[in-house]
Amino acid sequence: MNTSKALFSELIYDFQSERWNEFELPKLSLRELHALAKLLGCPSHGTKQTLIVRLLSQRELHLKLARFTDNPNELASSYRRESLRDMCRESRYLALRQQTRSFGRTLELAR
Repeated sequence: MNTSKALFSELIYDFQSERWNEFELPKLSLRELHALAKLLGCPSHGTKQTLIVRLLSQRELHLKLARFTDNPNELASSYRRESLRDMCRESRYLALRQQTRSFGRTLELAR
């Protein structure tokens, strides 16, 4: 198996992998980056660099919030208000970008 395919497989199956970084992701093809973005539920369009930034941001947010799935009330006591606000903005931005992509020109027509 070539190294790009091995890296892609590792990233799909191991979200905790140390290879999720700005040095390893550029080794993937644009097509593989698109697939990773779709699997993570984030927008899959854009340049290779845009996708890398988006994937790393999505992963970072996921890792921050993953430990609070059992008791979301702990989230408020673990982070300052400004940090929570930033995380909400980031997740809302990612969600809106996905929605815009999904609905295509619907949002443009509504303006």
